[in-house]
Amino acid sequence: LLIVNTSKLVALDGGEWGRIGIIVAISAFYLSIFLWLGLFISSQFSNSSSSLLTLLLIWIVFVVLIPNTMGVLASGFKQVPSKSEISRTKKATEEEIDTRHREGDKLYRTGSPSDQPPEIEVLRLWADYLNEHADAKNRIEDEHLNKQFAQVAFTQQITRLSPAAIYKYAVESLSGTGFARHKRFVQQARRYRQQFVDFIKSEDSADKKSYHIYSVKEGLSQKPVAFNSIPKFSEKLTVGITFKGALLDLILLVSLSLLLFMAAVLVFLRSDVK
Repeated sequence: LLIVNTSKLVALDGGEWGRIGIIVAISAFYLSIFLWLGLFISSQFSNSSSSLLTLLLIWIVFVVLIPNTMGVLASGFKQVPSKSEISRTKKATEEEIDTRHREGDKLYRTGSPSDQPPEIEVLRLWADYLNEHADAKNRIEDEHLNKQFAQVAFTQQITRLSPAAIYKYAVESLSGTGFARHKRFVQQARRYRQQFVDFIKSEDSADKKSYHIYSVKEGLSQKPVAFNSIPKFSEKLTVGITFKGALLDLILLVSLSLLLFMAAVLVFLRSDVK
């Protein structure tokens, strides 16, 4: 971090320093979990060897086994189609659309969009065909991604039995990496896709000479568009967004740390009374 900060190539702003501060704070809470757990377990045994073995067993189960095995088991409950299955689904859907639109060779028999002058009915036929293809492709891919998201989210819920997994997910969210970042990126990309389509339709609607038929080049405005007016994709990653994504894991870490702290204090108070 010191090397990055002193480098002239990388500049950290206030928001990034804020996220670093939060990561340091939750790291302290994460370490405190094992500190309070160690005190609690040690107070339950008169033999130090027994307490060490118990702590080692707890560490193996909650830090090694649960994050690495429960995720694999949990993913089995949320099945996601393979790439080959998705490819077959796409191909079958495309063939069904092609068969329906080309029945009786009406798609080609009516003419081509490039005919001069173009016929509106021909443009609409081709627009319906191309739009249906694009919508079907987007729907299949979006559904596949949504199933992947659901599988990962379910797996994370199960592996949150481990404080190590909770800490990992919190740091990933605050750092702007991992599953949370990927999901936000896809959601923003989907919104931009629709925003770009709306922009094209808006620009086209302003041209009175256009046929206003989307998806067919000949059916849209042929006027040039100013580059600066085109909406640009920009991924939004602020402290508020990252903190919101990590909020659940932060609450779990702090709650677990406080719970173990109170348990350790109560045990020591009881031992003092005795």
